[in-house]
Amino acid sequence: MINKFKDKIKIWLDRIFMILYFYRDYRTYKKYNYNNPNVKMVAAKDSRLLRQTHIIEKGMSLSSPKVGFGQDKIKQLLSYLDEYKVLGYSTENFAYKNAITVLLEYQKQQEADANSMFPEFGKLVVDKLLRNELAQSLHHYTSPLNNFLRQFRTSARDG
Repeated sequence: MINKFKDKIKIWLDRIFMILYFYRDYRTYKKYNYNNPNVKMVAAKDSRLLRQTHIIEKGMSLSSPKVGFGQDKIKQLLSYLDEYKVLGYSTENFAYKNAITVLLEYQKQQEADANSMFPEFGKLVVDKLLRNELAQSLHHYTSPLNNFLRQFRTSARDG
């Protein structure tokens, strides 16, 4: 009889501890989750950048994406890059450089003047790239970026 009672107590204690461990894990996850706006850790911001660039890359991998697709996602990525720089994180790490690369590839894939496709959006991207000097750390990508900016300025002057 006593052994049965001990077994039942052990089972209940195991369940209580399991719930406590689950709750502790949940609190830790919530505290350090990359989607939590209060988290200012580099790893969380890197995760956010990588997730956003993956979303854009996924759209770019479609066989025939619409012209100007993903503008909201690009705007969000640009705001993440701004936030990244404001917090003073290194622009030399993989997540940051990957985001710049995705922006440049997006622009290249569109194959049209960003100004004539979607004026406000094209201006937003160029302003962000110029004002924040997002691509300054990517020496081997400055040539395509400069070509894009030159094309944008020429069409803005002519149009």
